[in-house]
Amino acid sequence: MSEGTLEGPRIKARIAMPGGDWYRPGADGFGRPDVRVQFITDDDAVILLHYTGLVQMNDAFTKSAKAGNATRFEDHYMRMAMCFDVGEPKYAWLNQHLFVAEGRLTGKDQIEYHVYRVT
Repeated sequence: MSEGTLEGPRIKARIAMPGGDWYRPGADGFGRPDVRVQFITDDDAVILLHYTGLVQMNDAFTKSAKAGNATRFEDHYMRMAMCFDVGEPKYAWLNQHLFVAEGRLTGKDQIEYHVYRVT
């Protein structure tokens, strides 16, 4: 993962440097990503994001991934469990919650996630 942003009501950040992105396709038709990436906020706080998840490699996903096309969230199961690590007190709320995300393809080697804080 070399490009990306985090954007929401309380955060705006961009990827600081390429991160580690491992993907293990399974015989059960699901891929299992394991991702670690570092972001820097617009006010220079450093945020580490680690997430794992499940990606259903059905026809919609496989065809779209090969062609570089977008999918809809409902086309396949792409869910992630996310944890943040940040030292800046302004963003301590990221350390104190779990997050889940649903994803979709948006183009060649591009993914969009909608991230939700578990309360």
